[in-house]
Amino acid sequence: MSELLKWWKRIKWIRRIIAIASIVTTVVSVYLWFSDITVYADVRKQEEVGITSELSDGSTAPSGSVQALLESCEKIAKYMHDHTYTYDSTASRTPDKYDGPGDGSCCAAYVCWCLHDANIIQGQEHYCNVHARHEDQNFTADHIPDDGVWKLLHEDPNWQKFVAKSVDELKPGDVQIYKTGTSHTNIYAGDGLYWDAGDSRSQSGAFVGETRTSSYVIGGDNGYTCSYRHISMRKSIGENLMDNRKNKLKKVLLFLIFFFSIIIVVISCYLLMNKNDKTNPINTYNDNNLIDTDNKIEENNINTNNTKSSDNSSIIQKADPGDPDPWGESIPVTEENLKLKDSTDSYSYFLTKQCLTSFYSSKQNAYNVLPNELKQYDISSFYGRIEDASFCIDDIYCANASLSKDIFVVYYRLEIGNGNYSNLCSIVKIDKKNLSFAIYPFEYLKLKNISTLNENDMIPIDIINLDYIDKTEYNHYRIDDISTTEVACIREVFERCRFDYDFDKNHLYSCLNEDYKNQKFENFDSFINYLNTSNILKGSVEKFQVEKMNGYTQYVVFGSYDNCYIVNYFNIMSYDLLLDNYTIYAQNYLNEYYSNFPNVQAKYCIDRVRKAINDKNYKFVYEKLDLVYKNSNFIDYNSFESYIKQIFYEKNSFELLNFKKLSSNIFEYTVRITDETGKSLSYRQLNMTVTLKNDADFVISITQ
Repeated sequence: MSELLKWWKRIKWIRRIIAIASIVTTVVSVYLWFSDITVYADVRKQEEVGITSELSDGSTAPSGSVQALLESCEKIAKYMHDHTYTYDSTASRTPDKYDGPGDGSCCAAYVCWCLHDANIIQGQEHYCNVHARHEDQNFTADHIPDDGVWKLLHEDPNWQKFVAKSVDELKPGDVQIYKTGTSHTNIYAGDGLYWDAGDSRSQSGAFVGETRTSSYVIGGDNGYTCSYRHISMRKSIGENLMDNRKNKLKKVLLFLIFFFSIIIVVISCYLLMNKNDKTNPINTYNDNNLIDTDNKIEENNINTNNTKSSDNSSIIQKADPGDPDPWGESIPVTEENLKLKDSTDSYSYFLTKQCLTSFYSSKQNAYNVLPNELKQYDISSFYGRIEDASFCIDDIYCANASLSKDIFVVYYRLEIGNGNYSNLCSIVKIDKKNLSFAIYPFEYLKLKNISTLNENDMIPIDIINLDYIDKTEYNHYRIDDISTTEVACIREVFERCRFDYDFDKNHLYSCLNEDYKNQKFENFDSFINYLNTSNILKGSVEKFQVEKMNGYTQYVVFGSYDNCYIVNYFNIMSYDLLLDNYTIYAQNYLNEYYSNFPNVQAKYCIDRVRKAINDKNYKFVYEKLDLVYKNSNFIDYNSFESYIKQIFYEKNSFELLNFKKLSSNIFEYTVRITDETGKSLSYRQLNMTVTLKNDADFVISITQ
């Protein structure tokens, strides 16, 4: 059960829909199968014993069928005969008024009584005559009187009217209505006999309690005959049960049609939105949510901070024009306003970076963004500062001094030449009223003996004043240039990594994911060697995909030179990095892997081998070798490395031609290897046997 739940969590939502649809279809099919067996069993049973219901005398007889009606006709005829009923054309009866003895009735009352007793019609009144004495010698089949048995049957949709030309066209249970100067009705019993009441014999004495031939001619010239047949009596018990089953089946089919229509619509929308998706795991990364970094459409702002941060709304707040004191100038500044708080939101980061970039762009800019009280100092001489120097922000603390003033303490590393950097701290004062800023550089803070300012420290207002800042062409910050989209943040992460690559490789090494670092590199020297022999962190960021995790966001980023990175993003200044997507699976990759069949999972494993070989990470492939294969073919790692270099190109493209399933978790693929660089037009063909293991692991053997 735990493995089933594990599998269910891993498969994608569209496959879950298909799985649910399959389960529903199976359940409905089984239900119909058992229903079918039950129906036919009921049919056989009912055909043998009938469906019984209690009659007026307490006995039981089949109900709702021809047999039920004929038995009622016989029972009631006997009852009327035994109780010496006589003919009475004025009698009007309800089911509880056939009391006898010596009571009166007529043909119409008798027919209604029989139909009611057989549970074919419902209601209280039994008509005393055929058509309530409407005498119309010229009526036709389309002319139905307003009352009597004609009205009773004609207005009931369960009765079918027809004109029988001979007795052969009648069936037992048919109700006959005649017009031959005197109206009459009876019930056909079969074999030319009728259950009848109201002829000359009954008028002169008691009713006859048996079937007899009719004195009324069917289809003759001396009278008109109209016949009625009840729909349910035209069918056998089995046919009625099968009708019920058909109605049930129609409802089930309508449900299934609706259910699968919804599924088709959902899948169609899914495919339409992802029609350009590539699903081949070889040479491509399979994902449905790639975001192009050149796309001009604004993505969602990143707000995945998991540490304390300042409120963005305080930075971009606008004054209320209807407020006489919109910027709170009359509100006194409290100690709480001056207390620094850790600020990790992307808006604070890009705002302070914009201000510092302006400061370091030129000496003229640096001078013009200083507060007036600092312009007496020659701070540009400190550390021989370089114009357009690169820097990387590491920490930011913010104090929301007032509605219009924010004070940022920014720690950063600044390029100072010759591949070196210096750790500095500056204060950035933001005037939201004028959209202007001022920089208190590290050199000034050092002169004032301010070495560090951290969380919960107070802003020294004796050194950092809270006056408004007059806006000039140099100190104006541009809100429209501050983008906190996912694209902007991912690009910034890689700018930070490139700064580390150029000036602080130790810091870059510390940013690596710990599990990845331990698997990929033996030590810092092997990491440096890897950077020097690869195109890692070179070129641009092109596309990325997103997976929301518990407490952070995981980005799989595709860049130049076929590079692929995984960024576990906590905030703009806190993340860990994986420099490839094969050493450790990204979550999106795992989702894709587990949602596929084993033979496709083996293809993913082969693709990991391709990426490792192209990355010159032969150690990864060596550790994945089948133990028997490894011991039989290679003395040590060096012999394996020589073998790989002989049979593979500098950059390889794999084409999987066919495969054999050797067991439930072992697959042998025939792989065509070509030179991805195009320098060689030849190809090589190898056999790769993959054994799938738990936790998306595998072992492999490679033979020519």
